[in-house]
Amino acid sequence: MEHELAKYTDPLYYAALRLTGNADTAADLAQETFLAAWQSLSRGYRPDNLWAWLNRILSNKHCDLLREKYRRPTIRWDDWVMDEAFREPFEEAGTEDETDGQLEAIRREIGYLARTHREVFIRFYLHGETIETIAAAMGIPAGTVKSRLNKGRQQVRKGVETMETYAKQSYEPEILRISCSGGAGLDGEPFSLVGYDDALTQNILIVAYEKPLTEVEIAKVLGTPAAFIEPIVKRLVDGELMARTDGGKVYSDFIQFTREDHYANFREQLRYADEHYADIRDDLRAALDTLRGTDYYQRQDESCRRKLELHYAISVMLCAVLDIAGTVHKVISYDEYPYRKNGGRWLAMGNHYPAGYDWSMDEEYWRYGMDGEFGEDVLDLYDTKRIWFRGFSTKLGQIPYDHTRKEHIKWMYELHSGIHSGTIEAGVLESADVLIEHGLLKKDSAVSLNIPVLTEEEYYSEKALANQMGRPIVDRLGGSMADMIRRTRVKLPPHLTGVPEWQQYFLSRESLTMAFLFHAIEDGLLLAEEKEPVPAVLLVITKK
Repeated sequence: MEHELAKYTDPLYYAALRLTGNADTAADLAQETFLAAWQSLSRGYRPDNLWAWLNRILSNKHCDLLREKYRRPTIRWDDWVMDEAFREPFEEAGTEDETDGQLEAIRREIGYLARTHREVFIRFYLHGETIETIAAAMGIPAGTVKSRLNKGRQQVRKGVETMETYAKQSYEPEILRISCSGGAGLDGEPFSLVGYDDALTQNILIVAYEKPLTEVEIAKVLGTPAAFIEPIVKRLVDGELMARTDGGKVYSDFIQFTREDHYANFREQLRYADEHYADIRDDLRAALDTLRGTDYYQRQDESCRRKLELHYAISVMLCAVLDIAGTVHKVISYDEYPYRKNGGRWLAMGNHYPAGYDWSMDEEYWRYGMDGEFGEDVLDLYDTKRIWFRGFSTKLGQIPYDHTRKEHIKWMYELHSGIHSGTIEAGVLESADVLIEHGLLKKDSAVSLNIPVLTEEEYYSEKALANQMGRPIVDRLGGSMADMIRRTRVKLPPHLTGVPEWQQYFLSRESLTMAFLFHAIEDGLLLAEEKEPVPAVLLVITKK
């Protein structure tokens, strides 16, 4: 069949010329098409319709050329499908380059049409379907098709004429990190909804925070066709990170903290801890002494005692701070958290940073950071009803979250119990170095667990003890700390009515717990001369 290609030389060249409008480009395009066709035929491929097949190859090569030229998804726009409304902008085009620029502007603006208008536009202009055919296929009146075409033409022409300026996020994407309070969904929602490197999703959530927007408005801001925005918005609405108004606009349905919000009273929190640590030194010492007298503390080795002490000390200070904060704002229990569509009960928060943010710029701030108590459970494993991994991630010892999932916890229990199933996943074993580096495992002659192990009863006893020993701190600091927290509240956009009040005050006391504990460490009450990572974590076991 290869010899039949020759008779299509001229027809294919003219087809390429009609696509490109340039003789040299058409010749190159036709040559590439013939080469690709010859290679396929020489390998034995036999198309049913040689000419139709050649045209498909030509069209694909042309699309490749456009993508290379414009570095963006391109919608084909041939002269033969342009009606008088679109010939108008080109009547005074002086050069081929100017015409190409106008065509590219049109292609771009088609991408920004809303779905309802974009579909009829593409069917009519790019696929050559009649108004009657479109109406029948879409199940709408012919008049509606005409109306959508007219509105689409107006929008495209306006966009070409005004050459709208994109927001800064279109060329310098900003950063949004999701955190949450509560229990994640079955697929890890809300974290799984926003990838760490997914700049487009992050910036959709950023631009739709201050006020509700349509998908088209979001597309305009980000300089990205609405066709790419729409499925992401649908996923975020379905996942409950975004919500839709009665008018059809969407908005990010959770609080977002800026870098300025984080710093609003950071220094004041540090000053407060400096001034009041001496007031609660004896209370912290008494709390730690009480822990050290418990049976579950005594049976730990030295390394595990330090981790248990830190977990407990954080719990003591956190209970006190939260009790005081509860006098400023309403505190809701976990029972009041909303049930989510895909399981879990969570309230999301976002941290919004500028493009190119360098975390080292705020090293002092992050020194006092602390994640809420992280938890991962494994049910009905071997002789247990439940195995709980619980802990706070701090600068003193960070939790490697990607290496503390269910399969890792299973392995931790096997190391603790001596049970060996022989089914540990390779990826888990490869995590050993990371877990050793973070202080969760240790290696002497063999790898072993290096975190405190408590029973369920002991875990609840530790929590109750922390709450009890935090009460004297509440009595001493309650009034002054509440006044400080009350002075700083993050303002919300007016349409965000479902954000709980405690999230608005969250940053007002975020650094207090670690600020006090660093004083206790410097004072020798806690972790004296500790040089290894000390993750504040526990493994809690409930036997059958």
